[in-house]
Amino acid sequence: KPYFNKTGTGKYIIGNVIGFGSGFTYVLPKDEMGNLLCGCEITFTGEANVSVYAIKYEDGKAVLDKTVPIDIPSGRCIDISAK
Repeated sequence: KPYFNKTGTGKYIIGNVIGFGSGFTYVLPKDEMGNLLCGCEITFTGEANVSVYAIKYEDGKAVLDKTVPIDIPSGRCIDISAK
C-alpha cells in the first residue's frame, strides 16, 4: 500500500509506489499569475524523498532557495507521477 509521510518542515517521504525507481516527473504549484509558489528536490533511495524550498527571483528567474525549507503551500500540491 502506498504511503505519504511528513517528516519535518518541507520534508516528505512517499513510498511503496511502483515505478518511481525508473523515473518520475513533477509539476510545482503556481499562483494565479503563473509564479512558482515553491520549489523542490526529489531523490529516490527506495522511497521518494521530497524536500520543498522557498523560491527567490534573481534577474527575473526563479531560483530554489535551499536555505529556506517550507511546507507545501496550504491548499496546493506537488503533482508527482511515476514514468
